[in-house]
Amino acid sequence: MKKLIALLLAAVMTLALVACGDKSDDQGSNDGQSGGKKTVVKISMTEGLNSSTYKRAVEFGEKVNAACGDAFDFQIYPSDQLGSYHDVTMEAIDGSVEMIIGGLSTNLDPRGSIAYTPYLCSSLDTVDYYYGEGSYIYDLVADIADGMGLKFLGFDISGMEGMAVRGDLPENPLDPASDKKGLQIRTTGSPMPKALMTALGYTPVTVEWNEVYSATQSGMINGFLGANAGSAYNQFRDIINYYLPIGFAVDSNRIVVSGKFWDTMTAEQQDAFTTYAKEIFDESIAQTKVEEQDYMDKLEAAGVEVIDMEQADYDALAQIARDNCWPLLIDTYGQDVYDEMMAFYSK
Repeated sequence: MKKLIALLLAAVMTLALVACGDKSDDQGSNDGQSGGKKTVVKISMTEGLNSSTYKRAVEFGEKVNAACGDAFDFQIYPSDQLGSYHDVTMEAIDGSVEMIIGGLSTNLDPRGSIAYTPYLCSSLDTVDYYYGEGSYIYDLVADIADGMGLKFLGFDISGMEGMAVRGDLPENPLDPASDKKGLQIRTTGSPMPKALMTALGYTPVTVEWNEVYSATQSGMINGFLGANAGSAYNQFRDIINYYLPIGFAVDSNRIVVSGKFWDTMTAEQQDAFTTYAKEIFDESIAQTKVEEQDYMDKLEAAGVEVIDMEQADYDALAQIARDNCWPLLIDTYGQDVYDEMMAFYSK
């Protein structure tokens, strides 16, 4: 009888240990602490190695493994080391990249850039409402990811996007009437940032983010839109002369998992990924509020001049965006998407 009870207890303990284990034993090739195989999870990131986003990704992996019996081998590739938005999105779709904390290809669905609509949210104090679970943008990005065969788990917020310039800064750089002498400023391929730069008197140029450093250093472009204070410091401080914290858009990385990889996980593993991705979102907002001013101070200390901004400057830029950028939403996304988004963001 005692022997039977001992066998039953051993069986129960074994089930408990594998409850958050892998569905299959043919994934990954690294031995775990328990002697089994770990599942490799390659995470492609846009942010750099020294960014808070990278640190949050490391913590995410640690927490998931703590909840799942050390089942995974998380391998993080910062600074778009695995390729451009489009390339990595395609790799996630086919399952060769398991996870992305960055951008999604707009080649597959142009709505992928809608979260970057300028001045939807101009303050970190309201990011939770405008980008959190249940918001219009959250639900739309989840639908976009699902259509690509990906699982959307939320956003990682890394700041408010600004503009950086190498070389001389024009007088009154944010005044549409000032002379920019054809300065070329990098934007994404979306028509909205292009429209904003054009309205401000600059010449917009589309450059992949992983090519911005070399393009700026070589003089192919005079500056770029899209760097928050942290990425401006961590990735570009040695090649830029000015940073303008214009708050163009919320710098939001999408947290997505390959659908093929998602389907191999147990329900407990999926719950762990979902839970700790939500923690990334909450922590990213709190941390970014603290870090933005610190990074701007570091930029100044590194010799980059940070241009002071007043509330009137933000208001003027927001009006320029509404006049020149927001109407483009109709052409790009259709009247229904425009109406639905405006209904939510005008609350």
